[in-house]
Amino acid sequence: MKYIAKIVLFALLVPVFASCNDWLNTAPEDGVVREEYWKTKEEVYAWLIGCYSAMIEDGMPEKMFLWGELRGETIMPNNIPSNYQAIMDGDITSTNNVTSWAGFYKVINQCNSLIAFSDKALQQDESFTQAMYDQYCAEAVALRSLMYFYLVRTFRDVPYTSTGVYKDDQNLQLPKTDGSVILDSLVHSLELAIPKMAGRLSDDVRVNKGRFTSYAASALLADIYLWKEDYEGCVRNANIVMNSNQYNLLYGDGSHLREVEVINSLTGQTDTIYNVFESEANLWFQKLYVDGNCEESIFEIQREDDYYNEDFYSLFHSSGAFYARMDALNDIYLLPSEVDNSWYDLRGEGYSYKSNLIWKHVGLAREGAALSNIRPREDMTSNFLVYRLSDVMLMKAEALNQQAKALEADTSAQALTEKVEKLEEAWDLIKQVRFRANATETTDLLYGSTSAQDIAPSVMEKFIYQERVREFLYEGKRWFDALRHAKRNGYEGENLQYLLDISIYGAAADKVANLQAKYQNKDFHYLPINESEIRANKKLIQNPFYQ
Repeated sequence: MKYIAKIVLFALLVPVFASCNDWLNTAPEDGVVREEYWKTKEEVYAWLIGCYSAMIEDGMPEKMFLWGELRGETIMPNNIPSNYQAIMDGDITSTNNVTSWAGFYKVINQCNSLIAFSDKALQQDESFTQAMYDQYCAEAVALRSLMYFYLVRTFRDVPYTSTGVYKDDQNLQLPKTDGSVILDSLVHSLELAIPKMAGRLSDDVRVNKGRFTSYAASALLADIYLWKEDYEGCVRNANIVMNSNQYNLLYGDGSHLREVEVINSLTGQTDTIYNVFESEANLWFQKLYVDGNCEESIFEIQREDDYYNEDFYSLFHSSGAFYARMDALNDIYLLPSEVDNSWYDLRGEGYSYKSNLIWKHVGLAREGAALSNIRPREDMTSNFLVYRLSDVMLMKAEALNQQAKALEADTSAQALTEKVEKLEEAWDLIKQVRFRANATETTDLLYGSTSAQDIAPSVMEKFIYQERVREFLYEGKRWFDALRHAKRNGYEGENLQYLLDISIYGAAADKVANLQAKYQNKDFHYLPINESEIRANKKLIQNPFYQ
């Protein structure tokens, strides 16, 4: 891996210990790890913040978005580079730079180096407490785990090491490790690290949302457990986050909605629906996607106000690479109400998209004309959302439903009671997310159901899956959600259909049949290792589909 030789030279020339408001700018004076470097808690802290800073280098948020969205069906090419189009159409090669993982391993190496060397400062600096040392190392473990989780979901088997590279003569030749083994290691290390972490780090909200707290690490662990199909572990960690009293759904109390009586166009009867207080709905968008670090947010990759995101500008601006794919959204996910056309899902127009633009990433405000409210280049400074409360709620709902599904074969009274309880709890979580969004009855796959006892887990599974599409449009989660559902229980039954369906909208019309044929090969569900890595590391073997 040739990039690692460059990692040891990484330096961020920013003064140590800037003001609290500029915490992300704090970085080590010398990025070269040496035994004599680790002398004080300030130096360890500076290196830790350098780990977080590295996540906005080398196009990392862009890569997180592309890996999670390019193979989905909700983005449409506009002025798209050929390498992006190739991924969307399934014409994927190892020379495509979308497959470069260099930035992820840079962060991993910096985290490994902190864990390896910070104990030297603990020995030398009497003001460096054990609690501080444990917190810094635990944050490095969590950040490293997040990087590996992205790599495993994207490539499956990747080189794995928990040792930092700090000398040029170290062995850089690492073979791939089985992805399942890596995930087991991540779970083990996070379970050990989380008890050593604080739930709150500072009175500065940017610190609490921009660094790993114990609750942010639990959200990550819940996500990993869900991918591993360990549903008990997912539920347990989701509960830790949800019961922490640190996070709330923005407008989860419905204060942005008002009840209105209408004549139901289907039944002719009077119904109560909800209309929106536009001012409150506008604040929801502003707090979550423009200002950032709101009470719903758990972990965000922070950006300084003077450090705009050139990559996202090129992806989403009016002449950028991508538009919202309106046909998929309007045909499947954001259907209008059949009861009354004034009832609409807030996550659609003005929230996720506006005039075909992917509005979450370029809008300054939810209301108004798109071109007059689009962010100029210098205002492309919003954070990249990694986890928020609704994500954890829907993770838990998915895990509960899978537990209920596993009980279907057991006809005992106890199993039936347990199954209904799990379905009821999952249903309640979906209702909370949908109520906040003012979701229409047309997209409610359980509309008219009165009891969880009558709900089929297979229908609930599809409902949660579609709800995640609506809730996390353009947040870098689409492909990972689809693949998680497809691979469940060893691609059991018709699970592959999750991938086949997204290809209908996701690829160019003349590429759909070829893409669907490729999806029959499970090795194609993961990207190839970039050719430059294969050349640099003789122990790497190309992923099977691309050999």
